[in-house]
This record gives sequence, structure tokens and C-alpha cells, in this order.
Amino acid sequence: MKRKFITIFIIVSILLVLKIVFIYNSKIARNQDDLINIVRKEFHLEQNHSANITYLGKFSKEDDALLWFMIQDESLIYYRAVECNLLPKDRYFVEEVYIPKIYSKDIVSVLWNTESIYLINDINCKSIVERNQYGDIISQIDILPNEYPYIFHNIINEKATNCSFLDSQGNDIK
Repeated sequence: MKRKFITIFIIVSILLVLKIVFIYNSKIARNQDDLINIVRKEFHLEQNHSANITYLGKFSKEDDALLWFMIQDESLIYYRAVECNLLPKDRYFVEEVYIPKIYSKDIVSVLWNTESIYLINDINCKSIVERNQYGDIISQIDILPNEYPYIFHNIINEKATNCSFLDSQGNDIK
């Protein structure tokens, strides 16, 4: 009886360890293709699905990164942000996939670690302006033509109340 219990315990322990190893390894990306496959799985897109997934760039902070992807499916374009832990040998452990808030057609953002991280993939956006509660400009960033897609982070604080994305004429992009 005791031997049977020990055998069952060992089998259950081995299965549990295998499950943990499988789950851990299924979330490790060794390259961009692995990351794209994880995004595909996350959104139930089969390998032969017509959606084209493109890596756009990343925002890193210490051992964490937020990677941006664009998914094109026929006439639709949508964006996803993937939170990863940076591992040795340029590998990533995928923590979470975010569906960003849409500011305009090709300007999206996610709230990540008390910061708003924006992806600007709109070539008409020429500058980013932060204003305080009185409408005074706190900072302005001009985007150069070779910098698209542009990733911008905005630390949430009481000084800046809004962020505007401007075209070449200084008009808000909405």
C-alpha cells in the first residue's frame, strides 16, 4: 500500500514538473519569429491565416520590455503590445499581451508600470506636445522622418495633464 502511494506520488510529481516546464517554455521566445508565433497563438490566428504580423519596436526598462506589433488582416490594421522579461542570450519571457487604447488610427498607447507608452505609426504626426493644466507647453518632441514607428513614454505626473500629437501645421491629430 505504501509503495503504491509512493509510486502515484512520484508520477503526479513528474507530471506536474513537466506541465510547469511546458508552460514556462511555451512563453519563452528565442527570436522575433517565436514572439510573432506567441502573438498568433494569443489571438487564435492559425499559421496559414492571412494576417501579417510585423514587429515594430520596443521600449525597455531594466529587465523588462514592451514590444510592439502590428497585425494586418486584409483591410484591418491593429496593434498589440507584449510585455516581456528580458532573459540572457537575447531571449524573452512573455508576461502579458496588451490591447492598446486607440488615440487615432495609427497612434495607440498602453499603461505600463505607471507610464503611458505610445506607439506612433502615423507619418503625419510630426511632434508630440505635453501641456500642463494651464495649457502651457511643458515639453515638445519633434519626430524625424526616419524615426517611424516612434515609441514615446510619458511618465504620469501631476505636471502634465495632456499629450497632443501634431501634424506639420501644428494641428491636433485625432
